[in-house]
Amino acid sequence: VGFACGIPAHGIFGVWRVFRAFAQDEILKVDYTASDGCGGMQFIGDALIRFASVTLTMGVLMAWYILHMPWLRSENVLVKVVLLLWIAWPFILSTFVLFIPCLAIHQALEKAKQREDARLQERINAIQLKIDNSSSPQPESLMRSYEHYMGRRAALYKMQTWPYDLTSKINYAGVLLINTGVTVVNVRKYWQNIAGTF
Repeated sequence: VGFACGIPAHGIFGVWRVFRAFAQDEILKVDYTASDGCGGMQFIGDALIRFASVTLTMGVLMAWYILHMPWLRSENVLVKVVLLLWIAWPFILSTFVLFIPCLAIHQALEKAKQREDARLQERINAIQLKIDNSSSPQPESLMRSYEHYMGRRAALYKMQTWPYDLTSKINYAGVLLINTGVTVVNVRKYWQNIAGTF
C-alpha cells in the first residue's frame, strides 16, 4: 500500500502533477476512433480507478486502526474532531484521486473533440456546397465523401471525454460500497465513544 500510494499523501499530489503535465503535452494525440471510446485514454481511467481504490481501502483501514486504539486525552473535543476527520478523510482523498488528476485529461479530450468537430464540419460544409452547386446529377464520389465524413463525425460524438468505462465504474462502486459498509460498522460501534463529549 505504501508503494502504491506513497507513504505520505504527497504521492497523490505527485500523481496529479504528472497527469496534468501529460495532458498539457503538445505531442499528445487523441484518437477519437480508438476502440476504448475515450480517445485512447481509457488506460488512464483504469489506473486512476485502481489508485483511488487502494487509497480508499488504505485510508479506511487506517481509520479502523485509529478508532480501535486507546488514545490519551480521548475525551478531549479536539481529539474527537481528529477522529471524525479520519473517518471522512479516506473518502475525500479517494474522490480527489479519482477526479482531480483526470480533470486535465478531460479538458484535453474536450478541446480535441471540439477541434476535430469543427474540422469535420468544415469538410462536410464544403462537400454540401459542391453538391448543391453541381448542375449535373450528384457525383457518387461526393456522396461517398459526404457519408464518410458524417460517419467520422458520428464516431466523434460517441467519444467520451472522461476516460472511465462501465467496468471501471462498477469496480470502483464495489470498492466504495464495501469500504462504506466497513466504515458504517466501525462508526456505529464506536460512535457513542466519539460523540460522548460533543
